Amino acid sequence: MNTTPCNRSGRLVEALLVTLYLLAIIVANAIVTKWGQPALIVTGFLLIPFDLLTRDVLHHHWQGRLARNMGALIITGSVITYAMNHAAARVAIASAASFALAAIVDTLVFIFVRGSKEKRMHASNTVSAVVDSVMFPLIAFGGLSLALTASQAAQKIAGGAIWTRLYAHMTRKAIKDRK
Repeated sequence: MNTTPCNRSGRLVEALLVTLYLLAIIVANAIVTKWGQPALIVTGFLLIPFDLLTRDVLHHHWQGRLARNMGALIITGSVITYAMNHAAARVAIASAASFALAAIVDTLVFIFVRGSKEKRMHASNTVSAVVDSVMFPLIAFGGLSLALTASQAAQKIAGGAIWTRLYAHMTRKAIKDRK
């Protein structure tokens, strides 16, 4: 087992990302369970775009294990949501299903779009935000409000752009600080 400082720091970053991903999805699910569809506006701007970005970052860490690890992560978030509050069953199922589909779409767009990592993140998060915005309320609430779905997608895209810019800035700063 290679335990160079670089490998240890990579594993630490990976563990931190997994923890933050799970916290964001569990908190988002708890908020939506408590306050219903109106809460999608808050979770759609702050928490879900963070998870979409985190998926992109983990894409590089997990490489050949992406599908298995991301599937386990999505299921774990939903299982914890349900374990914490059985009334959240429908939200947990909707979360797992919509995030699984969004993750597949996100991965495909991320792989096939050409350009910088930041451009690929923006593109994949934009498409997966729309997928999640349609699928989640359809499963969790049994229907769609066109206005809420469009608003939620727009907020996820805007939130995703902010998270991606922040990530790109932090990455550039970390690289600059290492030199």
